[in-house]
Amino acid sequence: KQWYQRRVRGTEDDRKYVSLTGVPEAYDDDARTRKSTLTLSSPQASDTSDSIECYDETIGISGVMQLEVIETSAGNQEVVSGAETVISCDVTGLLAELDTVAWEKSTGDPITAEMTDYEVAAGSYNAETKTQTSTLTVKNGINTADAEYKCAVTRNGQTRKTSVHLNIFTITPVTPMKATTSVAQTLTCN
Repeated sequence: KQWYQRRVRGTEDDRKYVSLTGVPEAYDDDARTRKSTLTLSSPQASDTSDSIECYDETIGISGVMQLEVIETSAGNQEVVSGAETVISCDVTGLLAELDTVAWEKSTGDPITAEMTDYEVAAGSYNAETKTQTSTLTVKNGINTADAEYKCAVTRNGQTRKTSVHLNIFTITPVTPMKATTSVAQTLTCN
C-alpha cells in the first residue's frame, strides 16, 4: 500500500500528490483486509488536508480520509485598571467550524451569557484560511487585578484549552509640579 496526500490547488484538474511513507501489514485472510499505518511524527496545522489517500496497488483500491491538525494560540493582554478589553483565541488547521467555543475563568468556572461583565463571540469559520477566532470581551470595572482566562474549543469531540493572561496596570499621577525655565526637570509616572 502507498500513502498519498492530495492537495487541491485552484481547480480539480490542478492536483498535487505528495508521496507519504506508510507501513503495510500482512493480509488478514479471516477479516479479508490489509491494513497500512501512516504515522505523522510532529503534525502541524499546516498538515491539515482535505484528502489523504491510502492506495493498494495490488488490488487497485484506495481509501480517502481527512487529516485535521488543530492548533490554538492566544496573546496575553495588558490593560489599564478598570478599562474594557478584548482578548482572542486563534484556532488554525480546521476543516470545518468548531463544534463549541467556551471561555472559563482561572477557577475553571464557565463564563455564561447571563454574566453581564463578559461577552463571548465564537467567531466565524474561514474555509480559505482554515481558521476561526473567538473573542472574550471583559467589560469596564472588573479589570482591577491580573487574571487568567481559558479558551476551550471543541472539534470532533476533542476539547483543547488555551490560557490567556490579562495583566492589569495602573497609572498614578504625580502631584502637580512647578517648573522653572532653563532648569532640568524630572517627571515620574508610576
